[in-house]
Order: sequence, then C-alpha cells, then structure tokens
Amino acid sequence: MSHSPWQYMGSIVIYICKPEDFPFPPASETPPGFVGDLSSHLLLVYTGTTRLARNLLQDVVRNWHSRDRRVIKNMQDLVDNAHAAEEAFTRGDMAAIGTSLTKYQRQKLVMAPGSMPKIVSLFIDKISQYIYGCCFAGAGGGGFLVGILKEPSGKKRVKELINSSAELNYFAVYDAAVDLLGIQYSAS
Repeated sequence: MSHSPWQYMGSIVIYICKPEDFPFPPASETPPGFVGDLSSHLLLVYTGTTRLARNLLQDVVRNWHSRDRRVIKNMQDLVDNAHAAEEAFTRGDMAAIGTSLTKYQRQKLVMAPGSMPKIVSLFIDKISQYIYGCCFAGAGGGGFLVGILKEPSGKKRVKELINSSAELNYFAVYDAAVDLLGIQYSAS
C-alpha cells in the first residue's frame, strides 16, 4: 500500500485501531507490555467544536501546485515526523510519541492555517501539564483530540478540568484502548 506523508501521520492515530494496514511496527515489535501501557496513557476527547476547514482542500492543493516552499518543506517534514513516530513506537517511548503527535498537529496547521478554533487551543494549553502531546484526528481543529497522557491518572484531571469550566461544557473524555484486531464483522 502506498502512503502520502499526510496519510503516514494519520496512521499514527489509525495504528492504534488497525495496525496491519499501516507501516508501523506491530505489537510484536514493541517492547513487552507496551500495548497495555499505551492503552492506559491514551486520551480521547471530543471537543464538540466544529472544525474550521472551509476550502481546506482547495487551499492545500493550490499551495502545493504553486510550489509554496513552506508547504513543500512541510511535506518532507511530515514524512520525517512519521519515521520518528515509528521509531518511538518501536522503542515504546511515550514522550516521543506525544511529541510526534504535537508536531503533526502543527504540521497540519501549516497546511491549513487558521483551522484551529481558539477554544481548542486554550484547552490544549490547559491540559498540557498532563500530556506528552496531542493531535486532532482528521483535518481542521475540531472533533476528536487524541493525546498521550504522562500518567494514566491524568485522564481524571482532564475530566475534572472539563467539568469545572463552563466554556468546556460540550467537551467529553472517552475511554480508548489499543485494538490489535480492528473492526470485526460477519455477514449472515
């Protein structure tokens, strides 16, 4: 399967759900116990915020075709960051995985400037003491945030922060875990 740099970094999040489809190390290539540790350090937050991705694809394609140097460099940086994330998974390095997620979020904002709602940026600032890093799934800056907690107890702190802030009343923390099998279905 061929992957663009954009898809590579998206694979970091999707890897957690279905690793056999992506070029990241399977559980057998991570340190013993890492999959369970990763599950306990996952943070999944629904922000309830509409992402600001209007004309996103058009702008990205226009910038790519104009050979905008910043976009071209960012595309290579996406590939480099994907490889760094792969190495972090192989080493079982939670902090490095979090760093790659945050870097990926910044790289997405190079591709789509202005797509991060202010409330989401403020939320990330508020939870930064509890996470190694985070990124939003998909384009734009709303929907689900995936993070790597410094300590599993950080999830409780994030919930408390959400519950104590009226401006975050539509945010919600969900349980998340590594799924090595992917979606299972049967036809009857």
